Amino acid sequence: MKRPLLLLTLLLAIPLALVAATGAAPRYLEELRIGGGLDDPADGGADFEKDGDIATDGNLTLRGDASIGLNEAVDHSLSILAGASNDTYVNLNDADATHGGALSYDGSANKLYLGTRNGAATVTNALEIAAGSPNLTLPGDLTLRGGNFDFESDGGIADFAFWSWRDSAPRGRFIALSAKGSKASPATLVSGSSVFRIDARGYDGAAYQSAAWLEAFVDGAITQGSSFPGRWTFLTTPSGSVTPAEAMIIDGAKNLTVKGDATAEGGDLIAGTDSGTRGVVTAWDGSGGSAPGALKLASPNGTVWYLFVEDDGTVRIHNSLPTANTSGTMVGTQF
Repeated sequence: MKRPLLLLTLLLAIPLALVAATGAAPRYLEELRIGGGLDDPADGGADFEKDGDIATDGNLTLRGDASIGLNEAVDHSLSILAGASNDTYVNLNDADATHGGALSYDGSANKLYLGTRNGAATVTNALEIAAGSPNLTLPGDLTLRGGNFDFESDGGIADFAFWSWRDSAPRGRFIALSAKGSKASPATLVSGSSVFRIDARGYDGAAYQSAAWLEAFVDGAITQGSSFPGRWTFLTTPSGSVTPAEAMIIDGAKNLTVKGDATAEGGDLIAGTDSGTRGVVTAWDGSGGSAPGALKLASPNGTVWYLFVEDDGTVRIHNSLPTANTSGTMVGTQF
């Protein structure tokens, strides 16, 4: 009877000895070492320190959630350490470890990756950041659901560059896709619909105003799969306005319309093709019939002359813009 009684006494005394009551703030088990303790050369172990630190040579498995820190105004961190040439991972996987995502750091390449698994243990990386670099590399395509894609450079130059290395064309494309309706139910555009716009804006001290833009429109009836005519319209904002106006149009028939004066500084202005397409140069008369269309010519000494034709076909020349059929001097008649 004495031996069982002694054992019972020890079982009751040990827990009581581990709790040293100190008024309203009792002290509990100060430290706990499991196995051989941390870094034990034989089989490792785990240390539970009195300040709350836990150090283990093994894995830590949580069946529930994990929280780091509380709501106090201090910083917290989660560190995963490995050798300089080793990889570290944060895996977000299904139970089979072949589906899910991974945040990893490649110690050899010094790069941070974000990727996914889809039926295989190997991660397909979709995002890459080099160590110490603010630049982001995407090995695949980028889709923005929000709608806006902003380039900002405070004090520098904001570049938008296409790089392409291949043996055949096209080597770089900027593709703008548009439709009526929605993504789930796209609807056909119609003649006059805007397809795409490039808008150049500058700050006027209060707002960013449009200085010029380039816009593509549907330029006629659409036939599914066989006809989609388009035109480019160039717009510029005149002095005294903040609204761009049409300056030049290239339509679906390849016709060019310039809404202002046109200057060809290259020297030659060629209409038509040799033995192919007849060239026609037209100079229309002004309103009211008192401003005939004219051809402006400069002599070798720089004198400017205007060649024009009367209503009856008489060709005349004048040293200023003609204002009537009788302006200038006759140089030829109709035969």
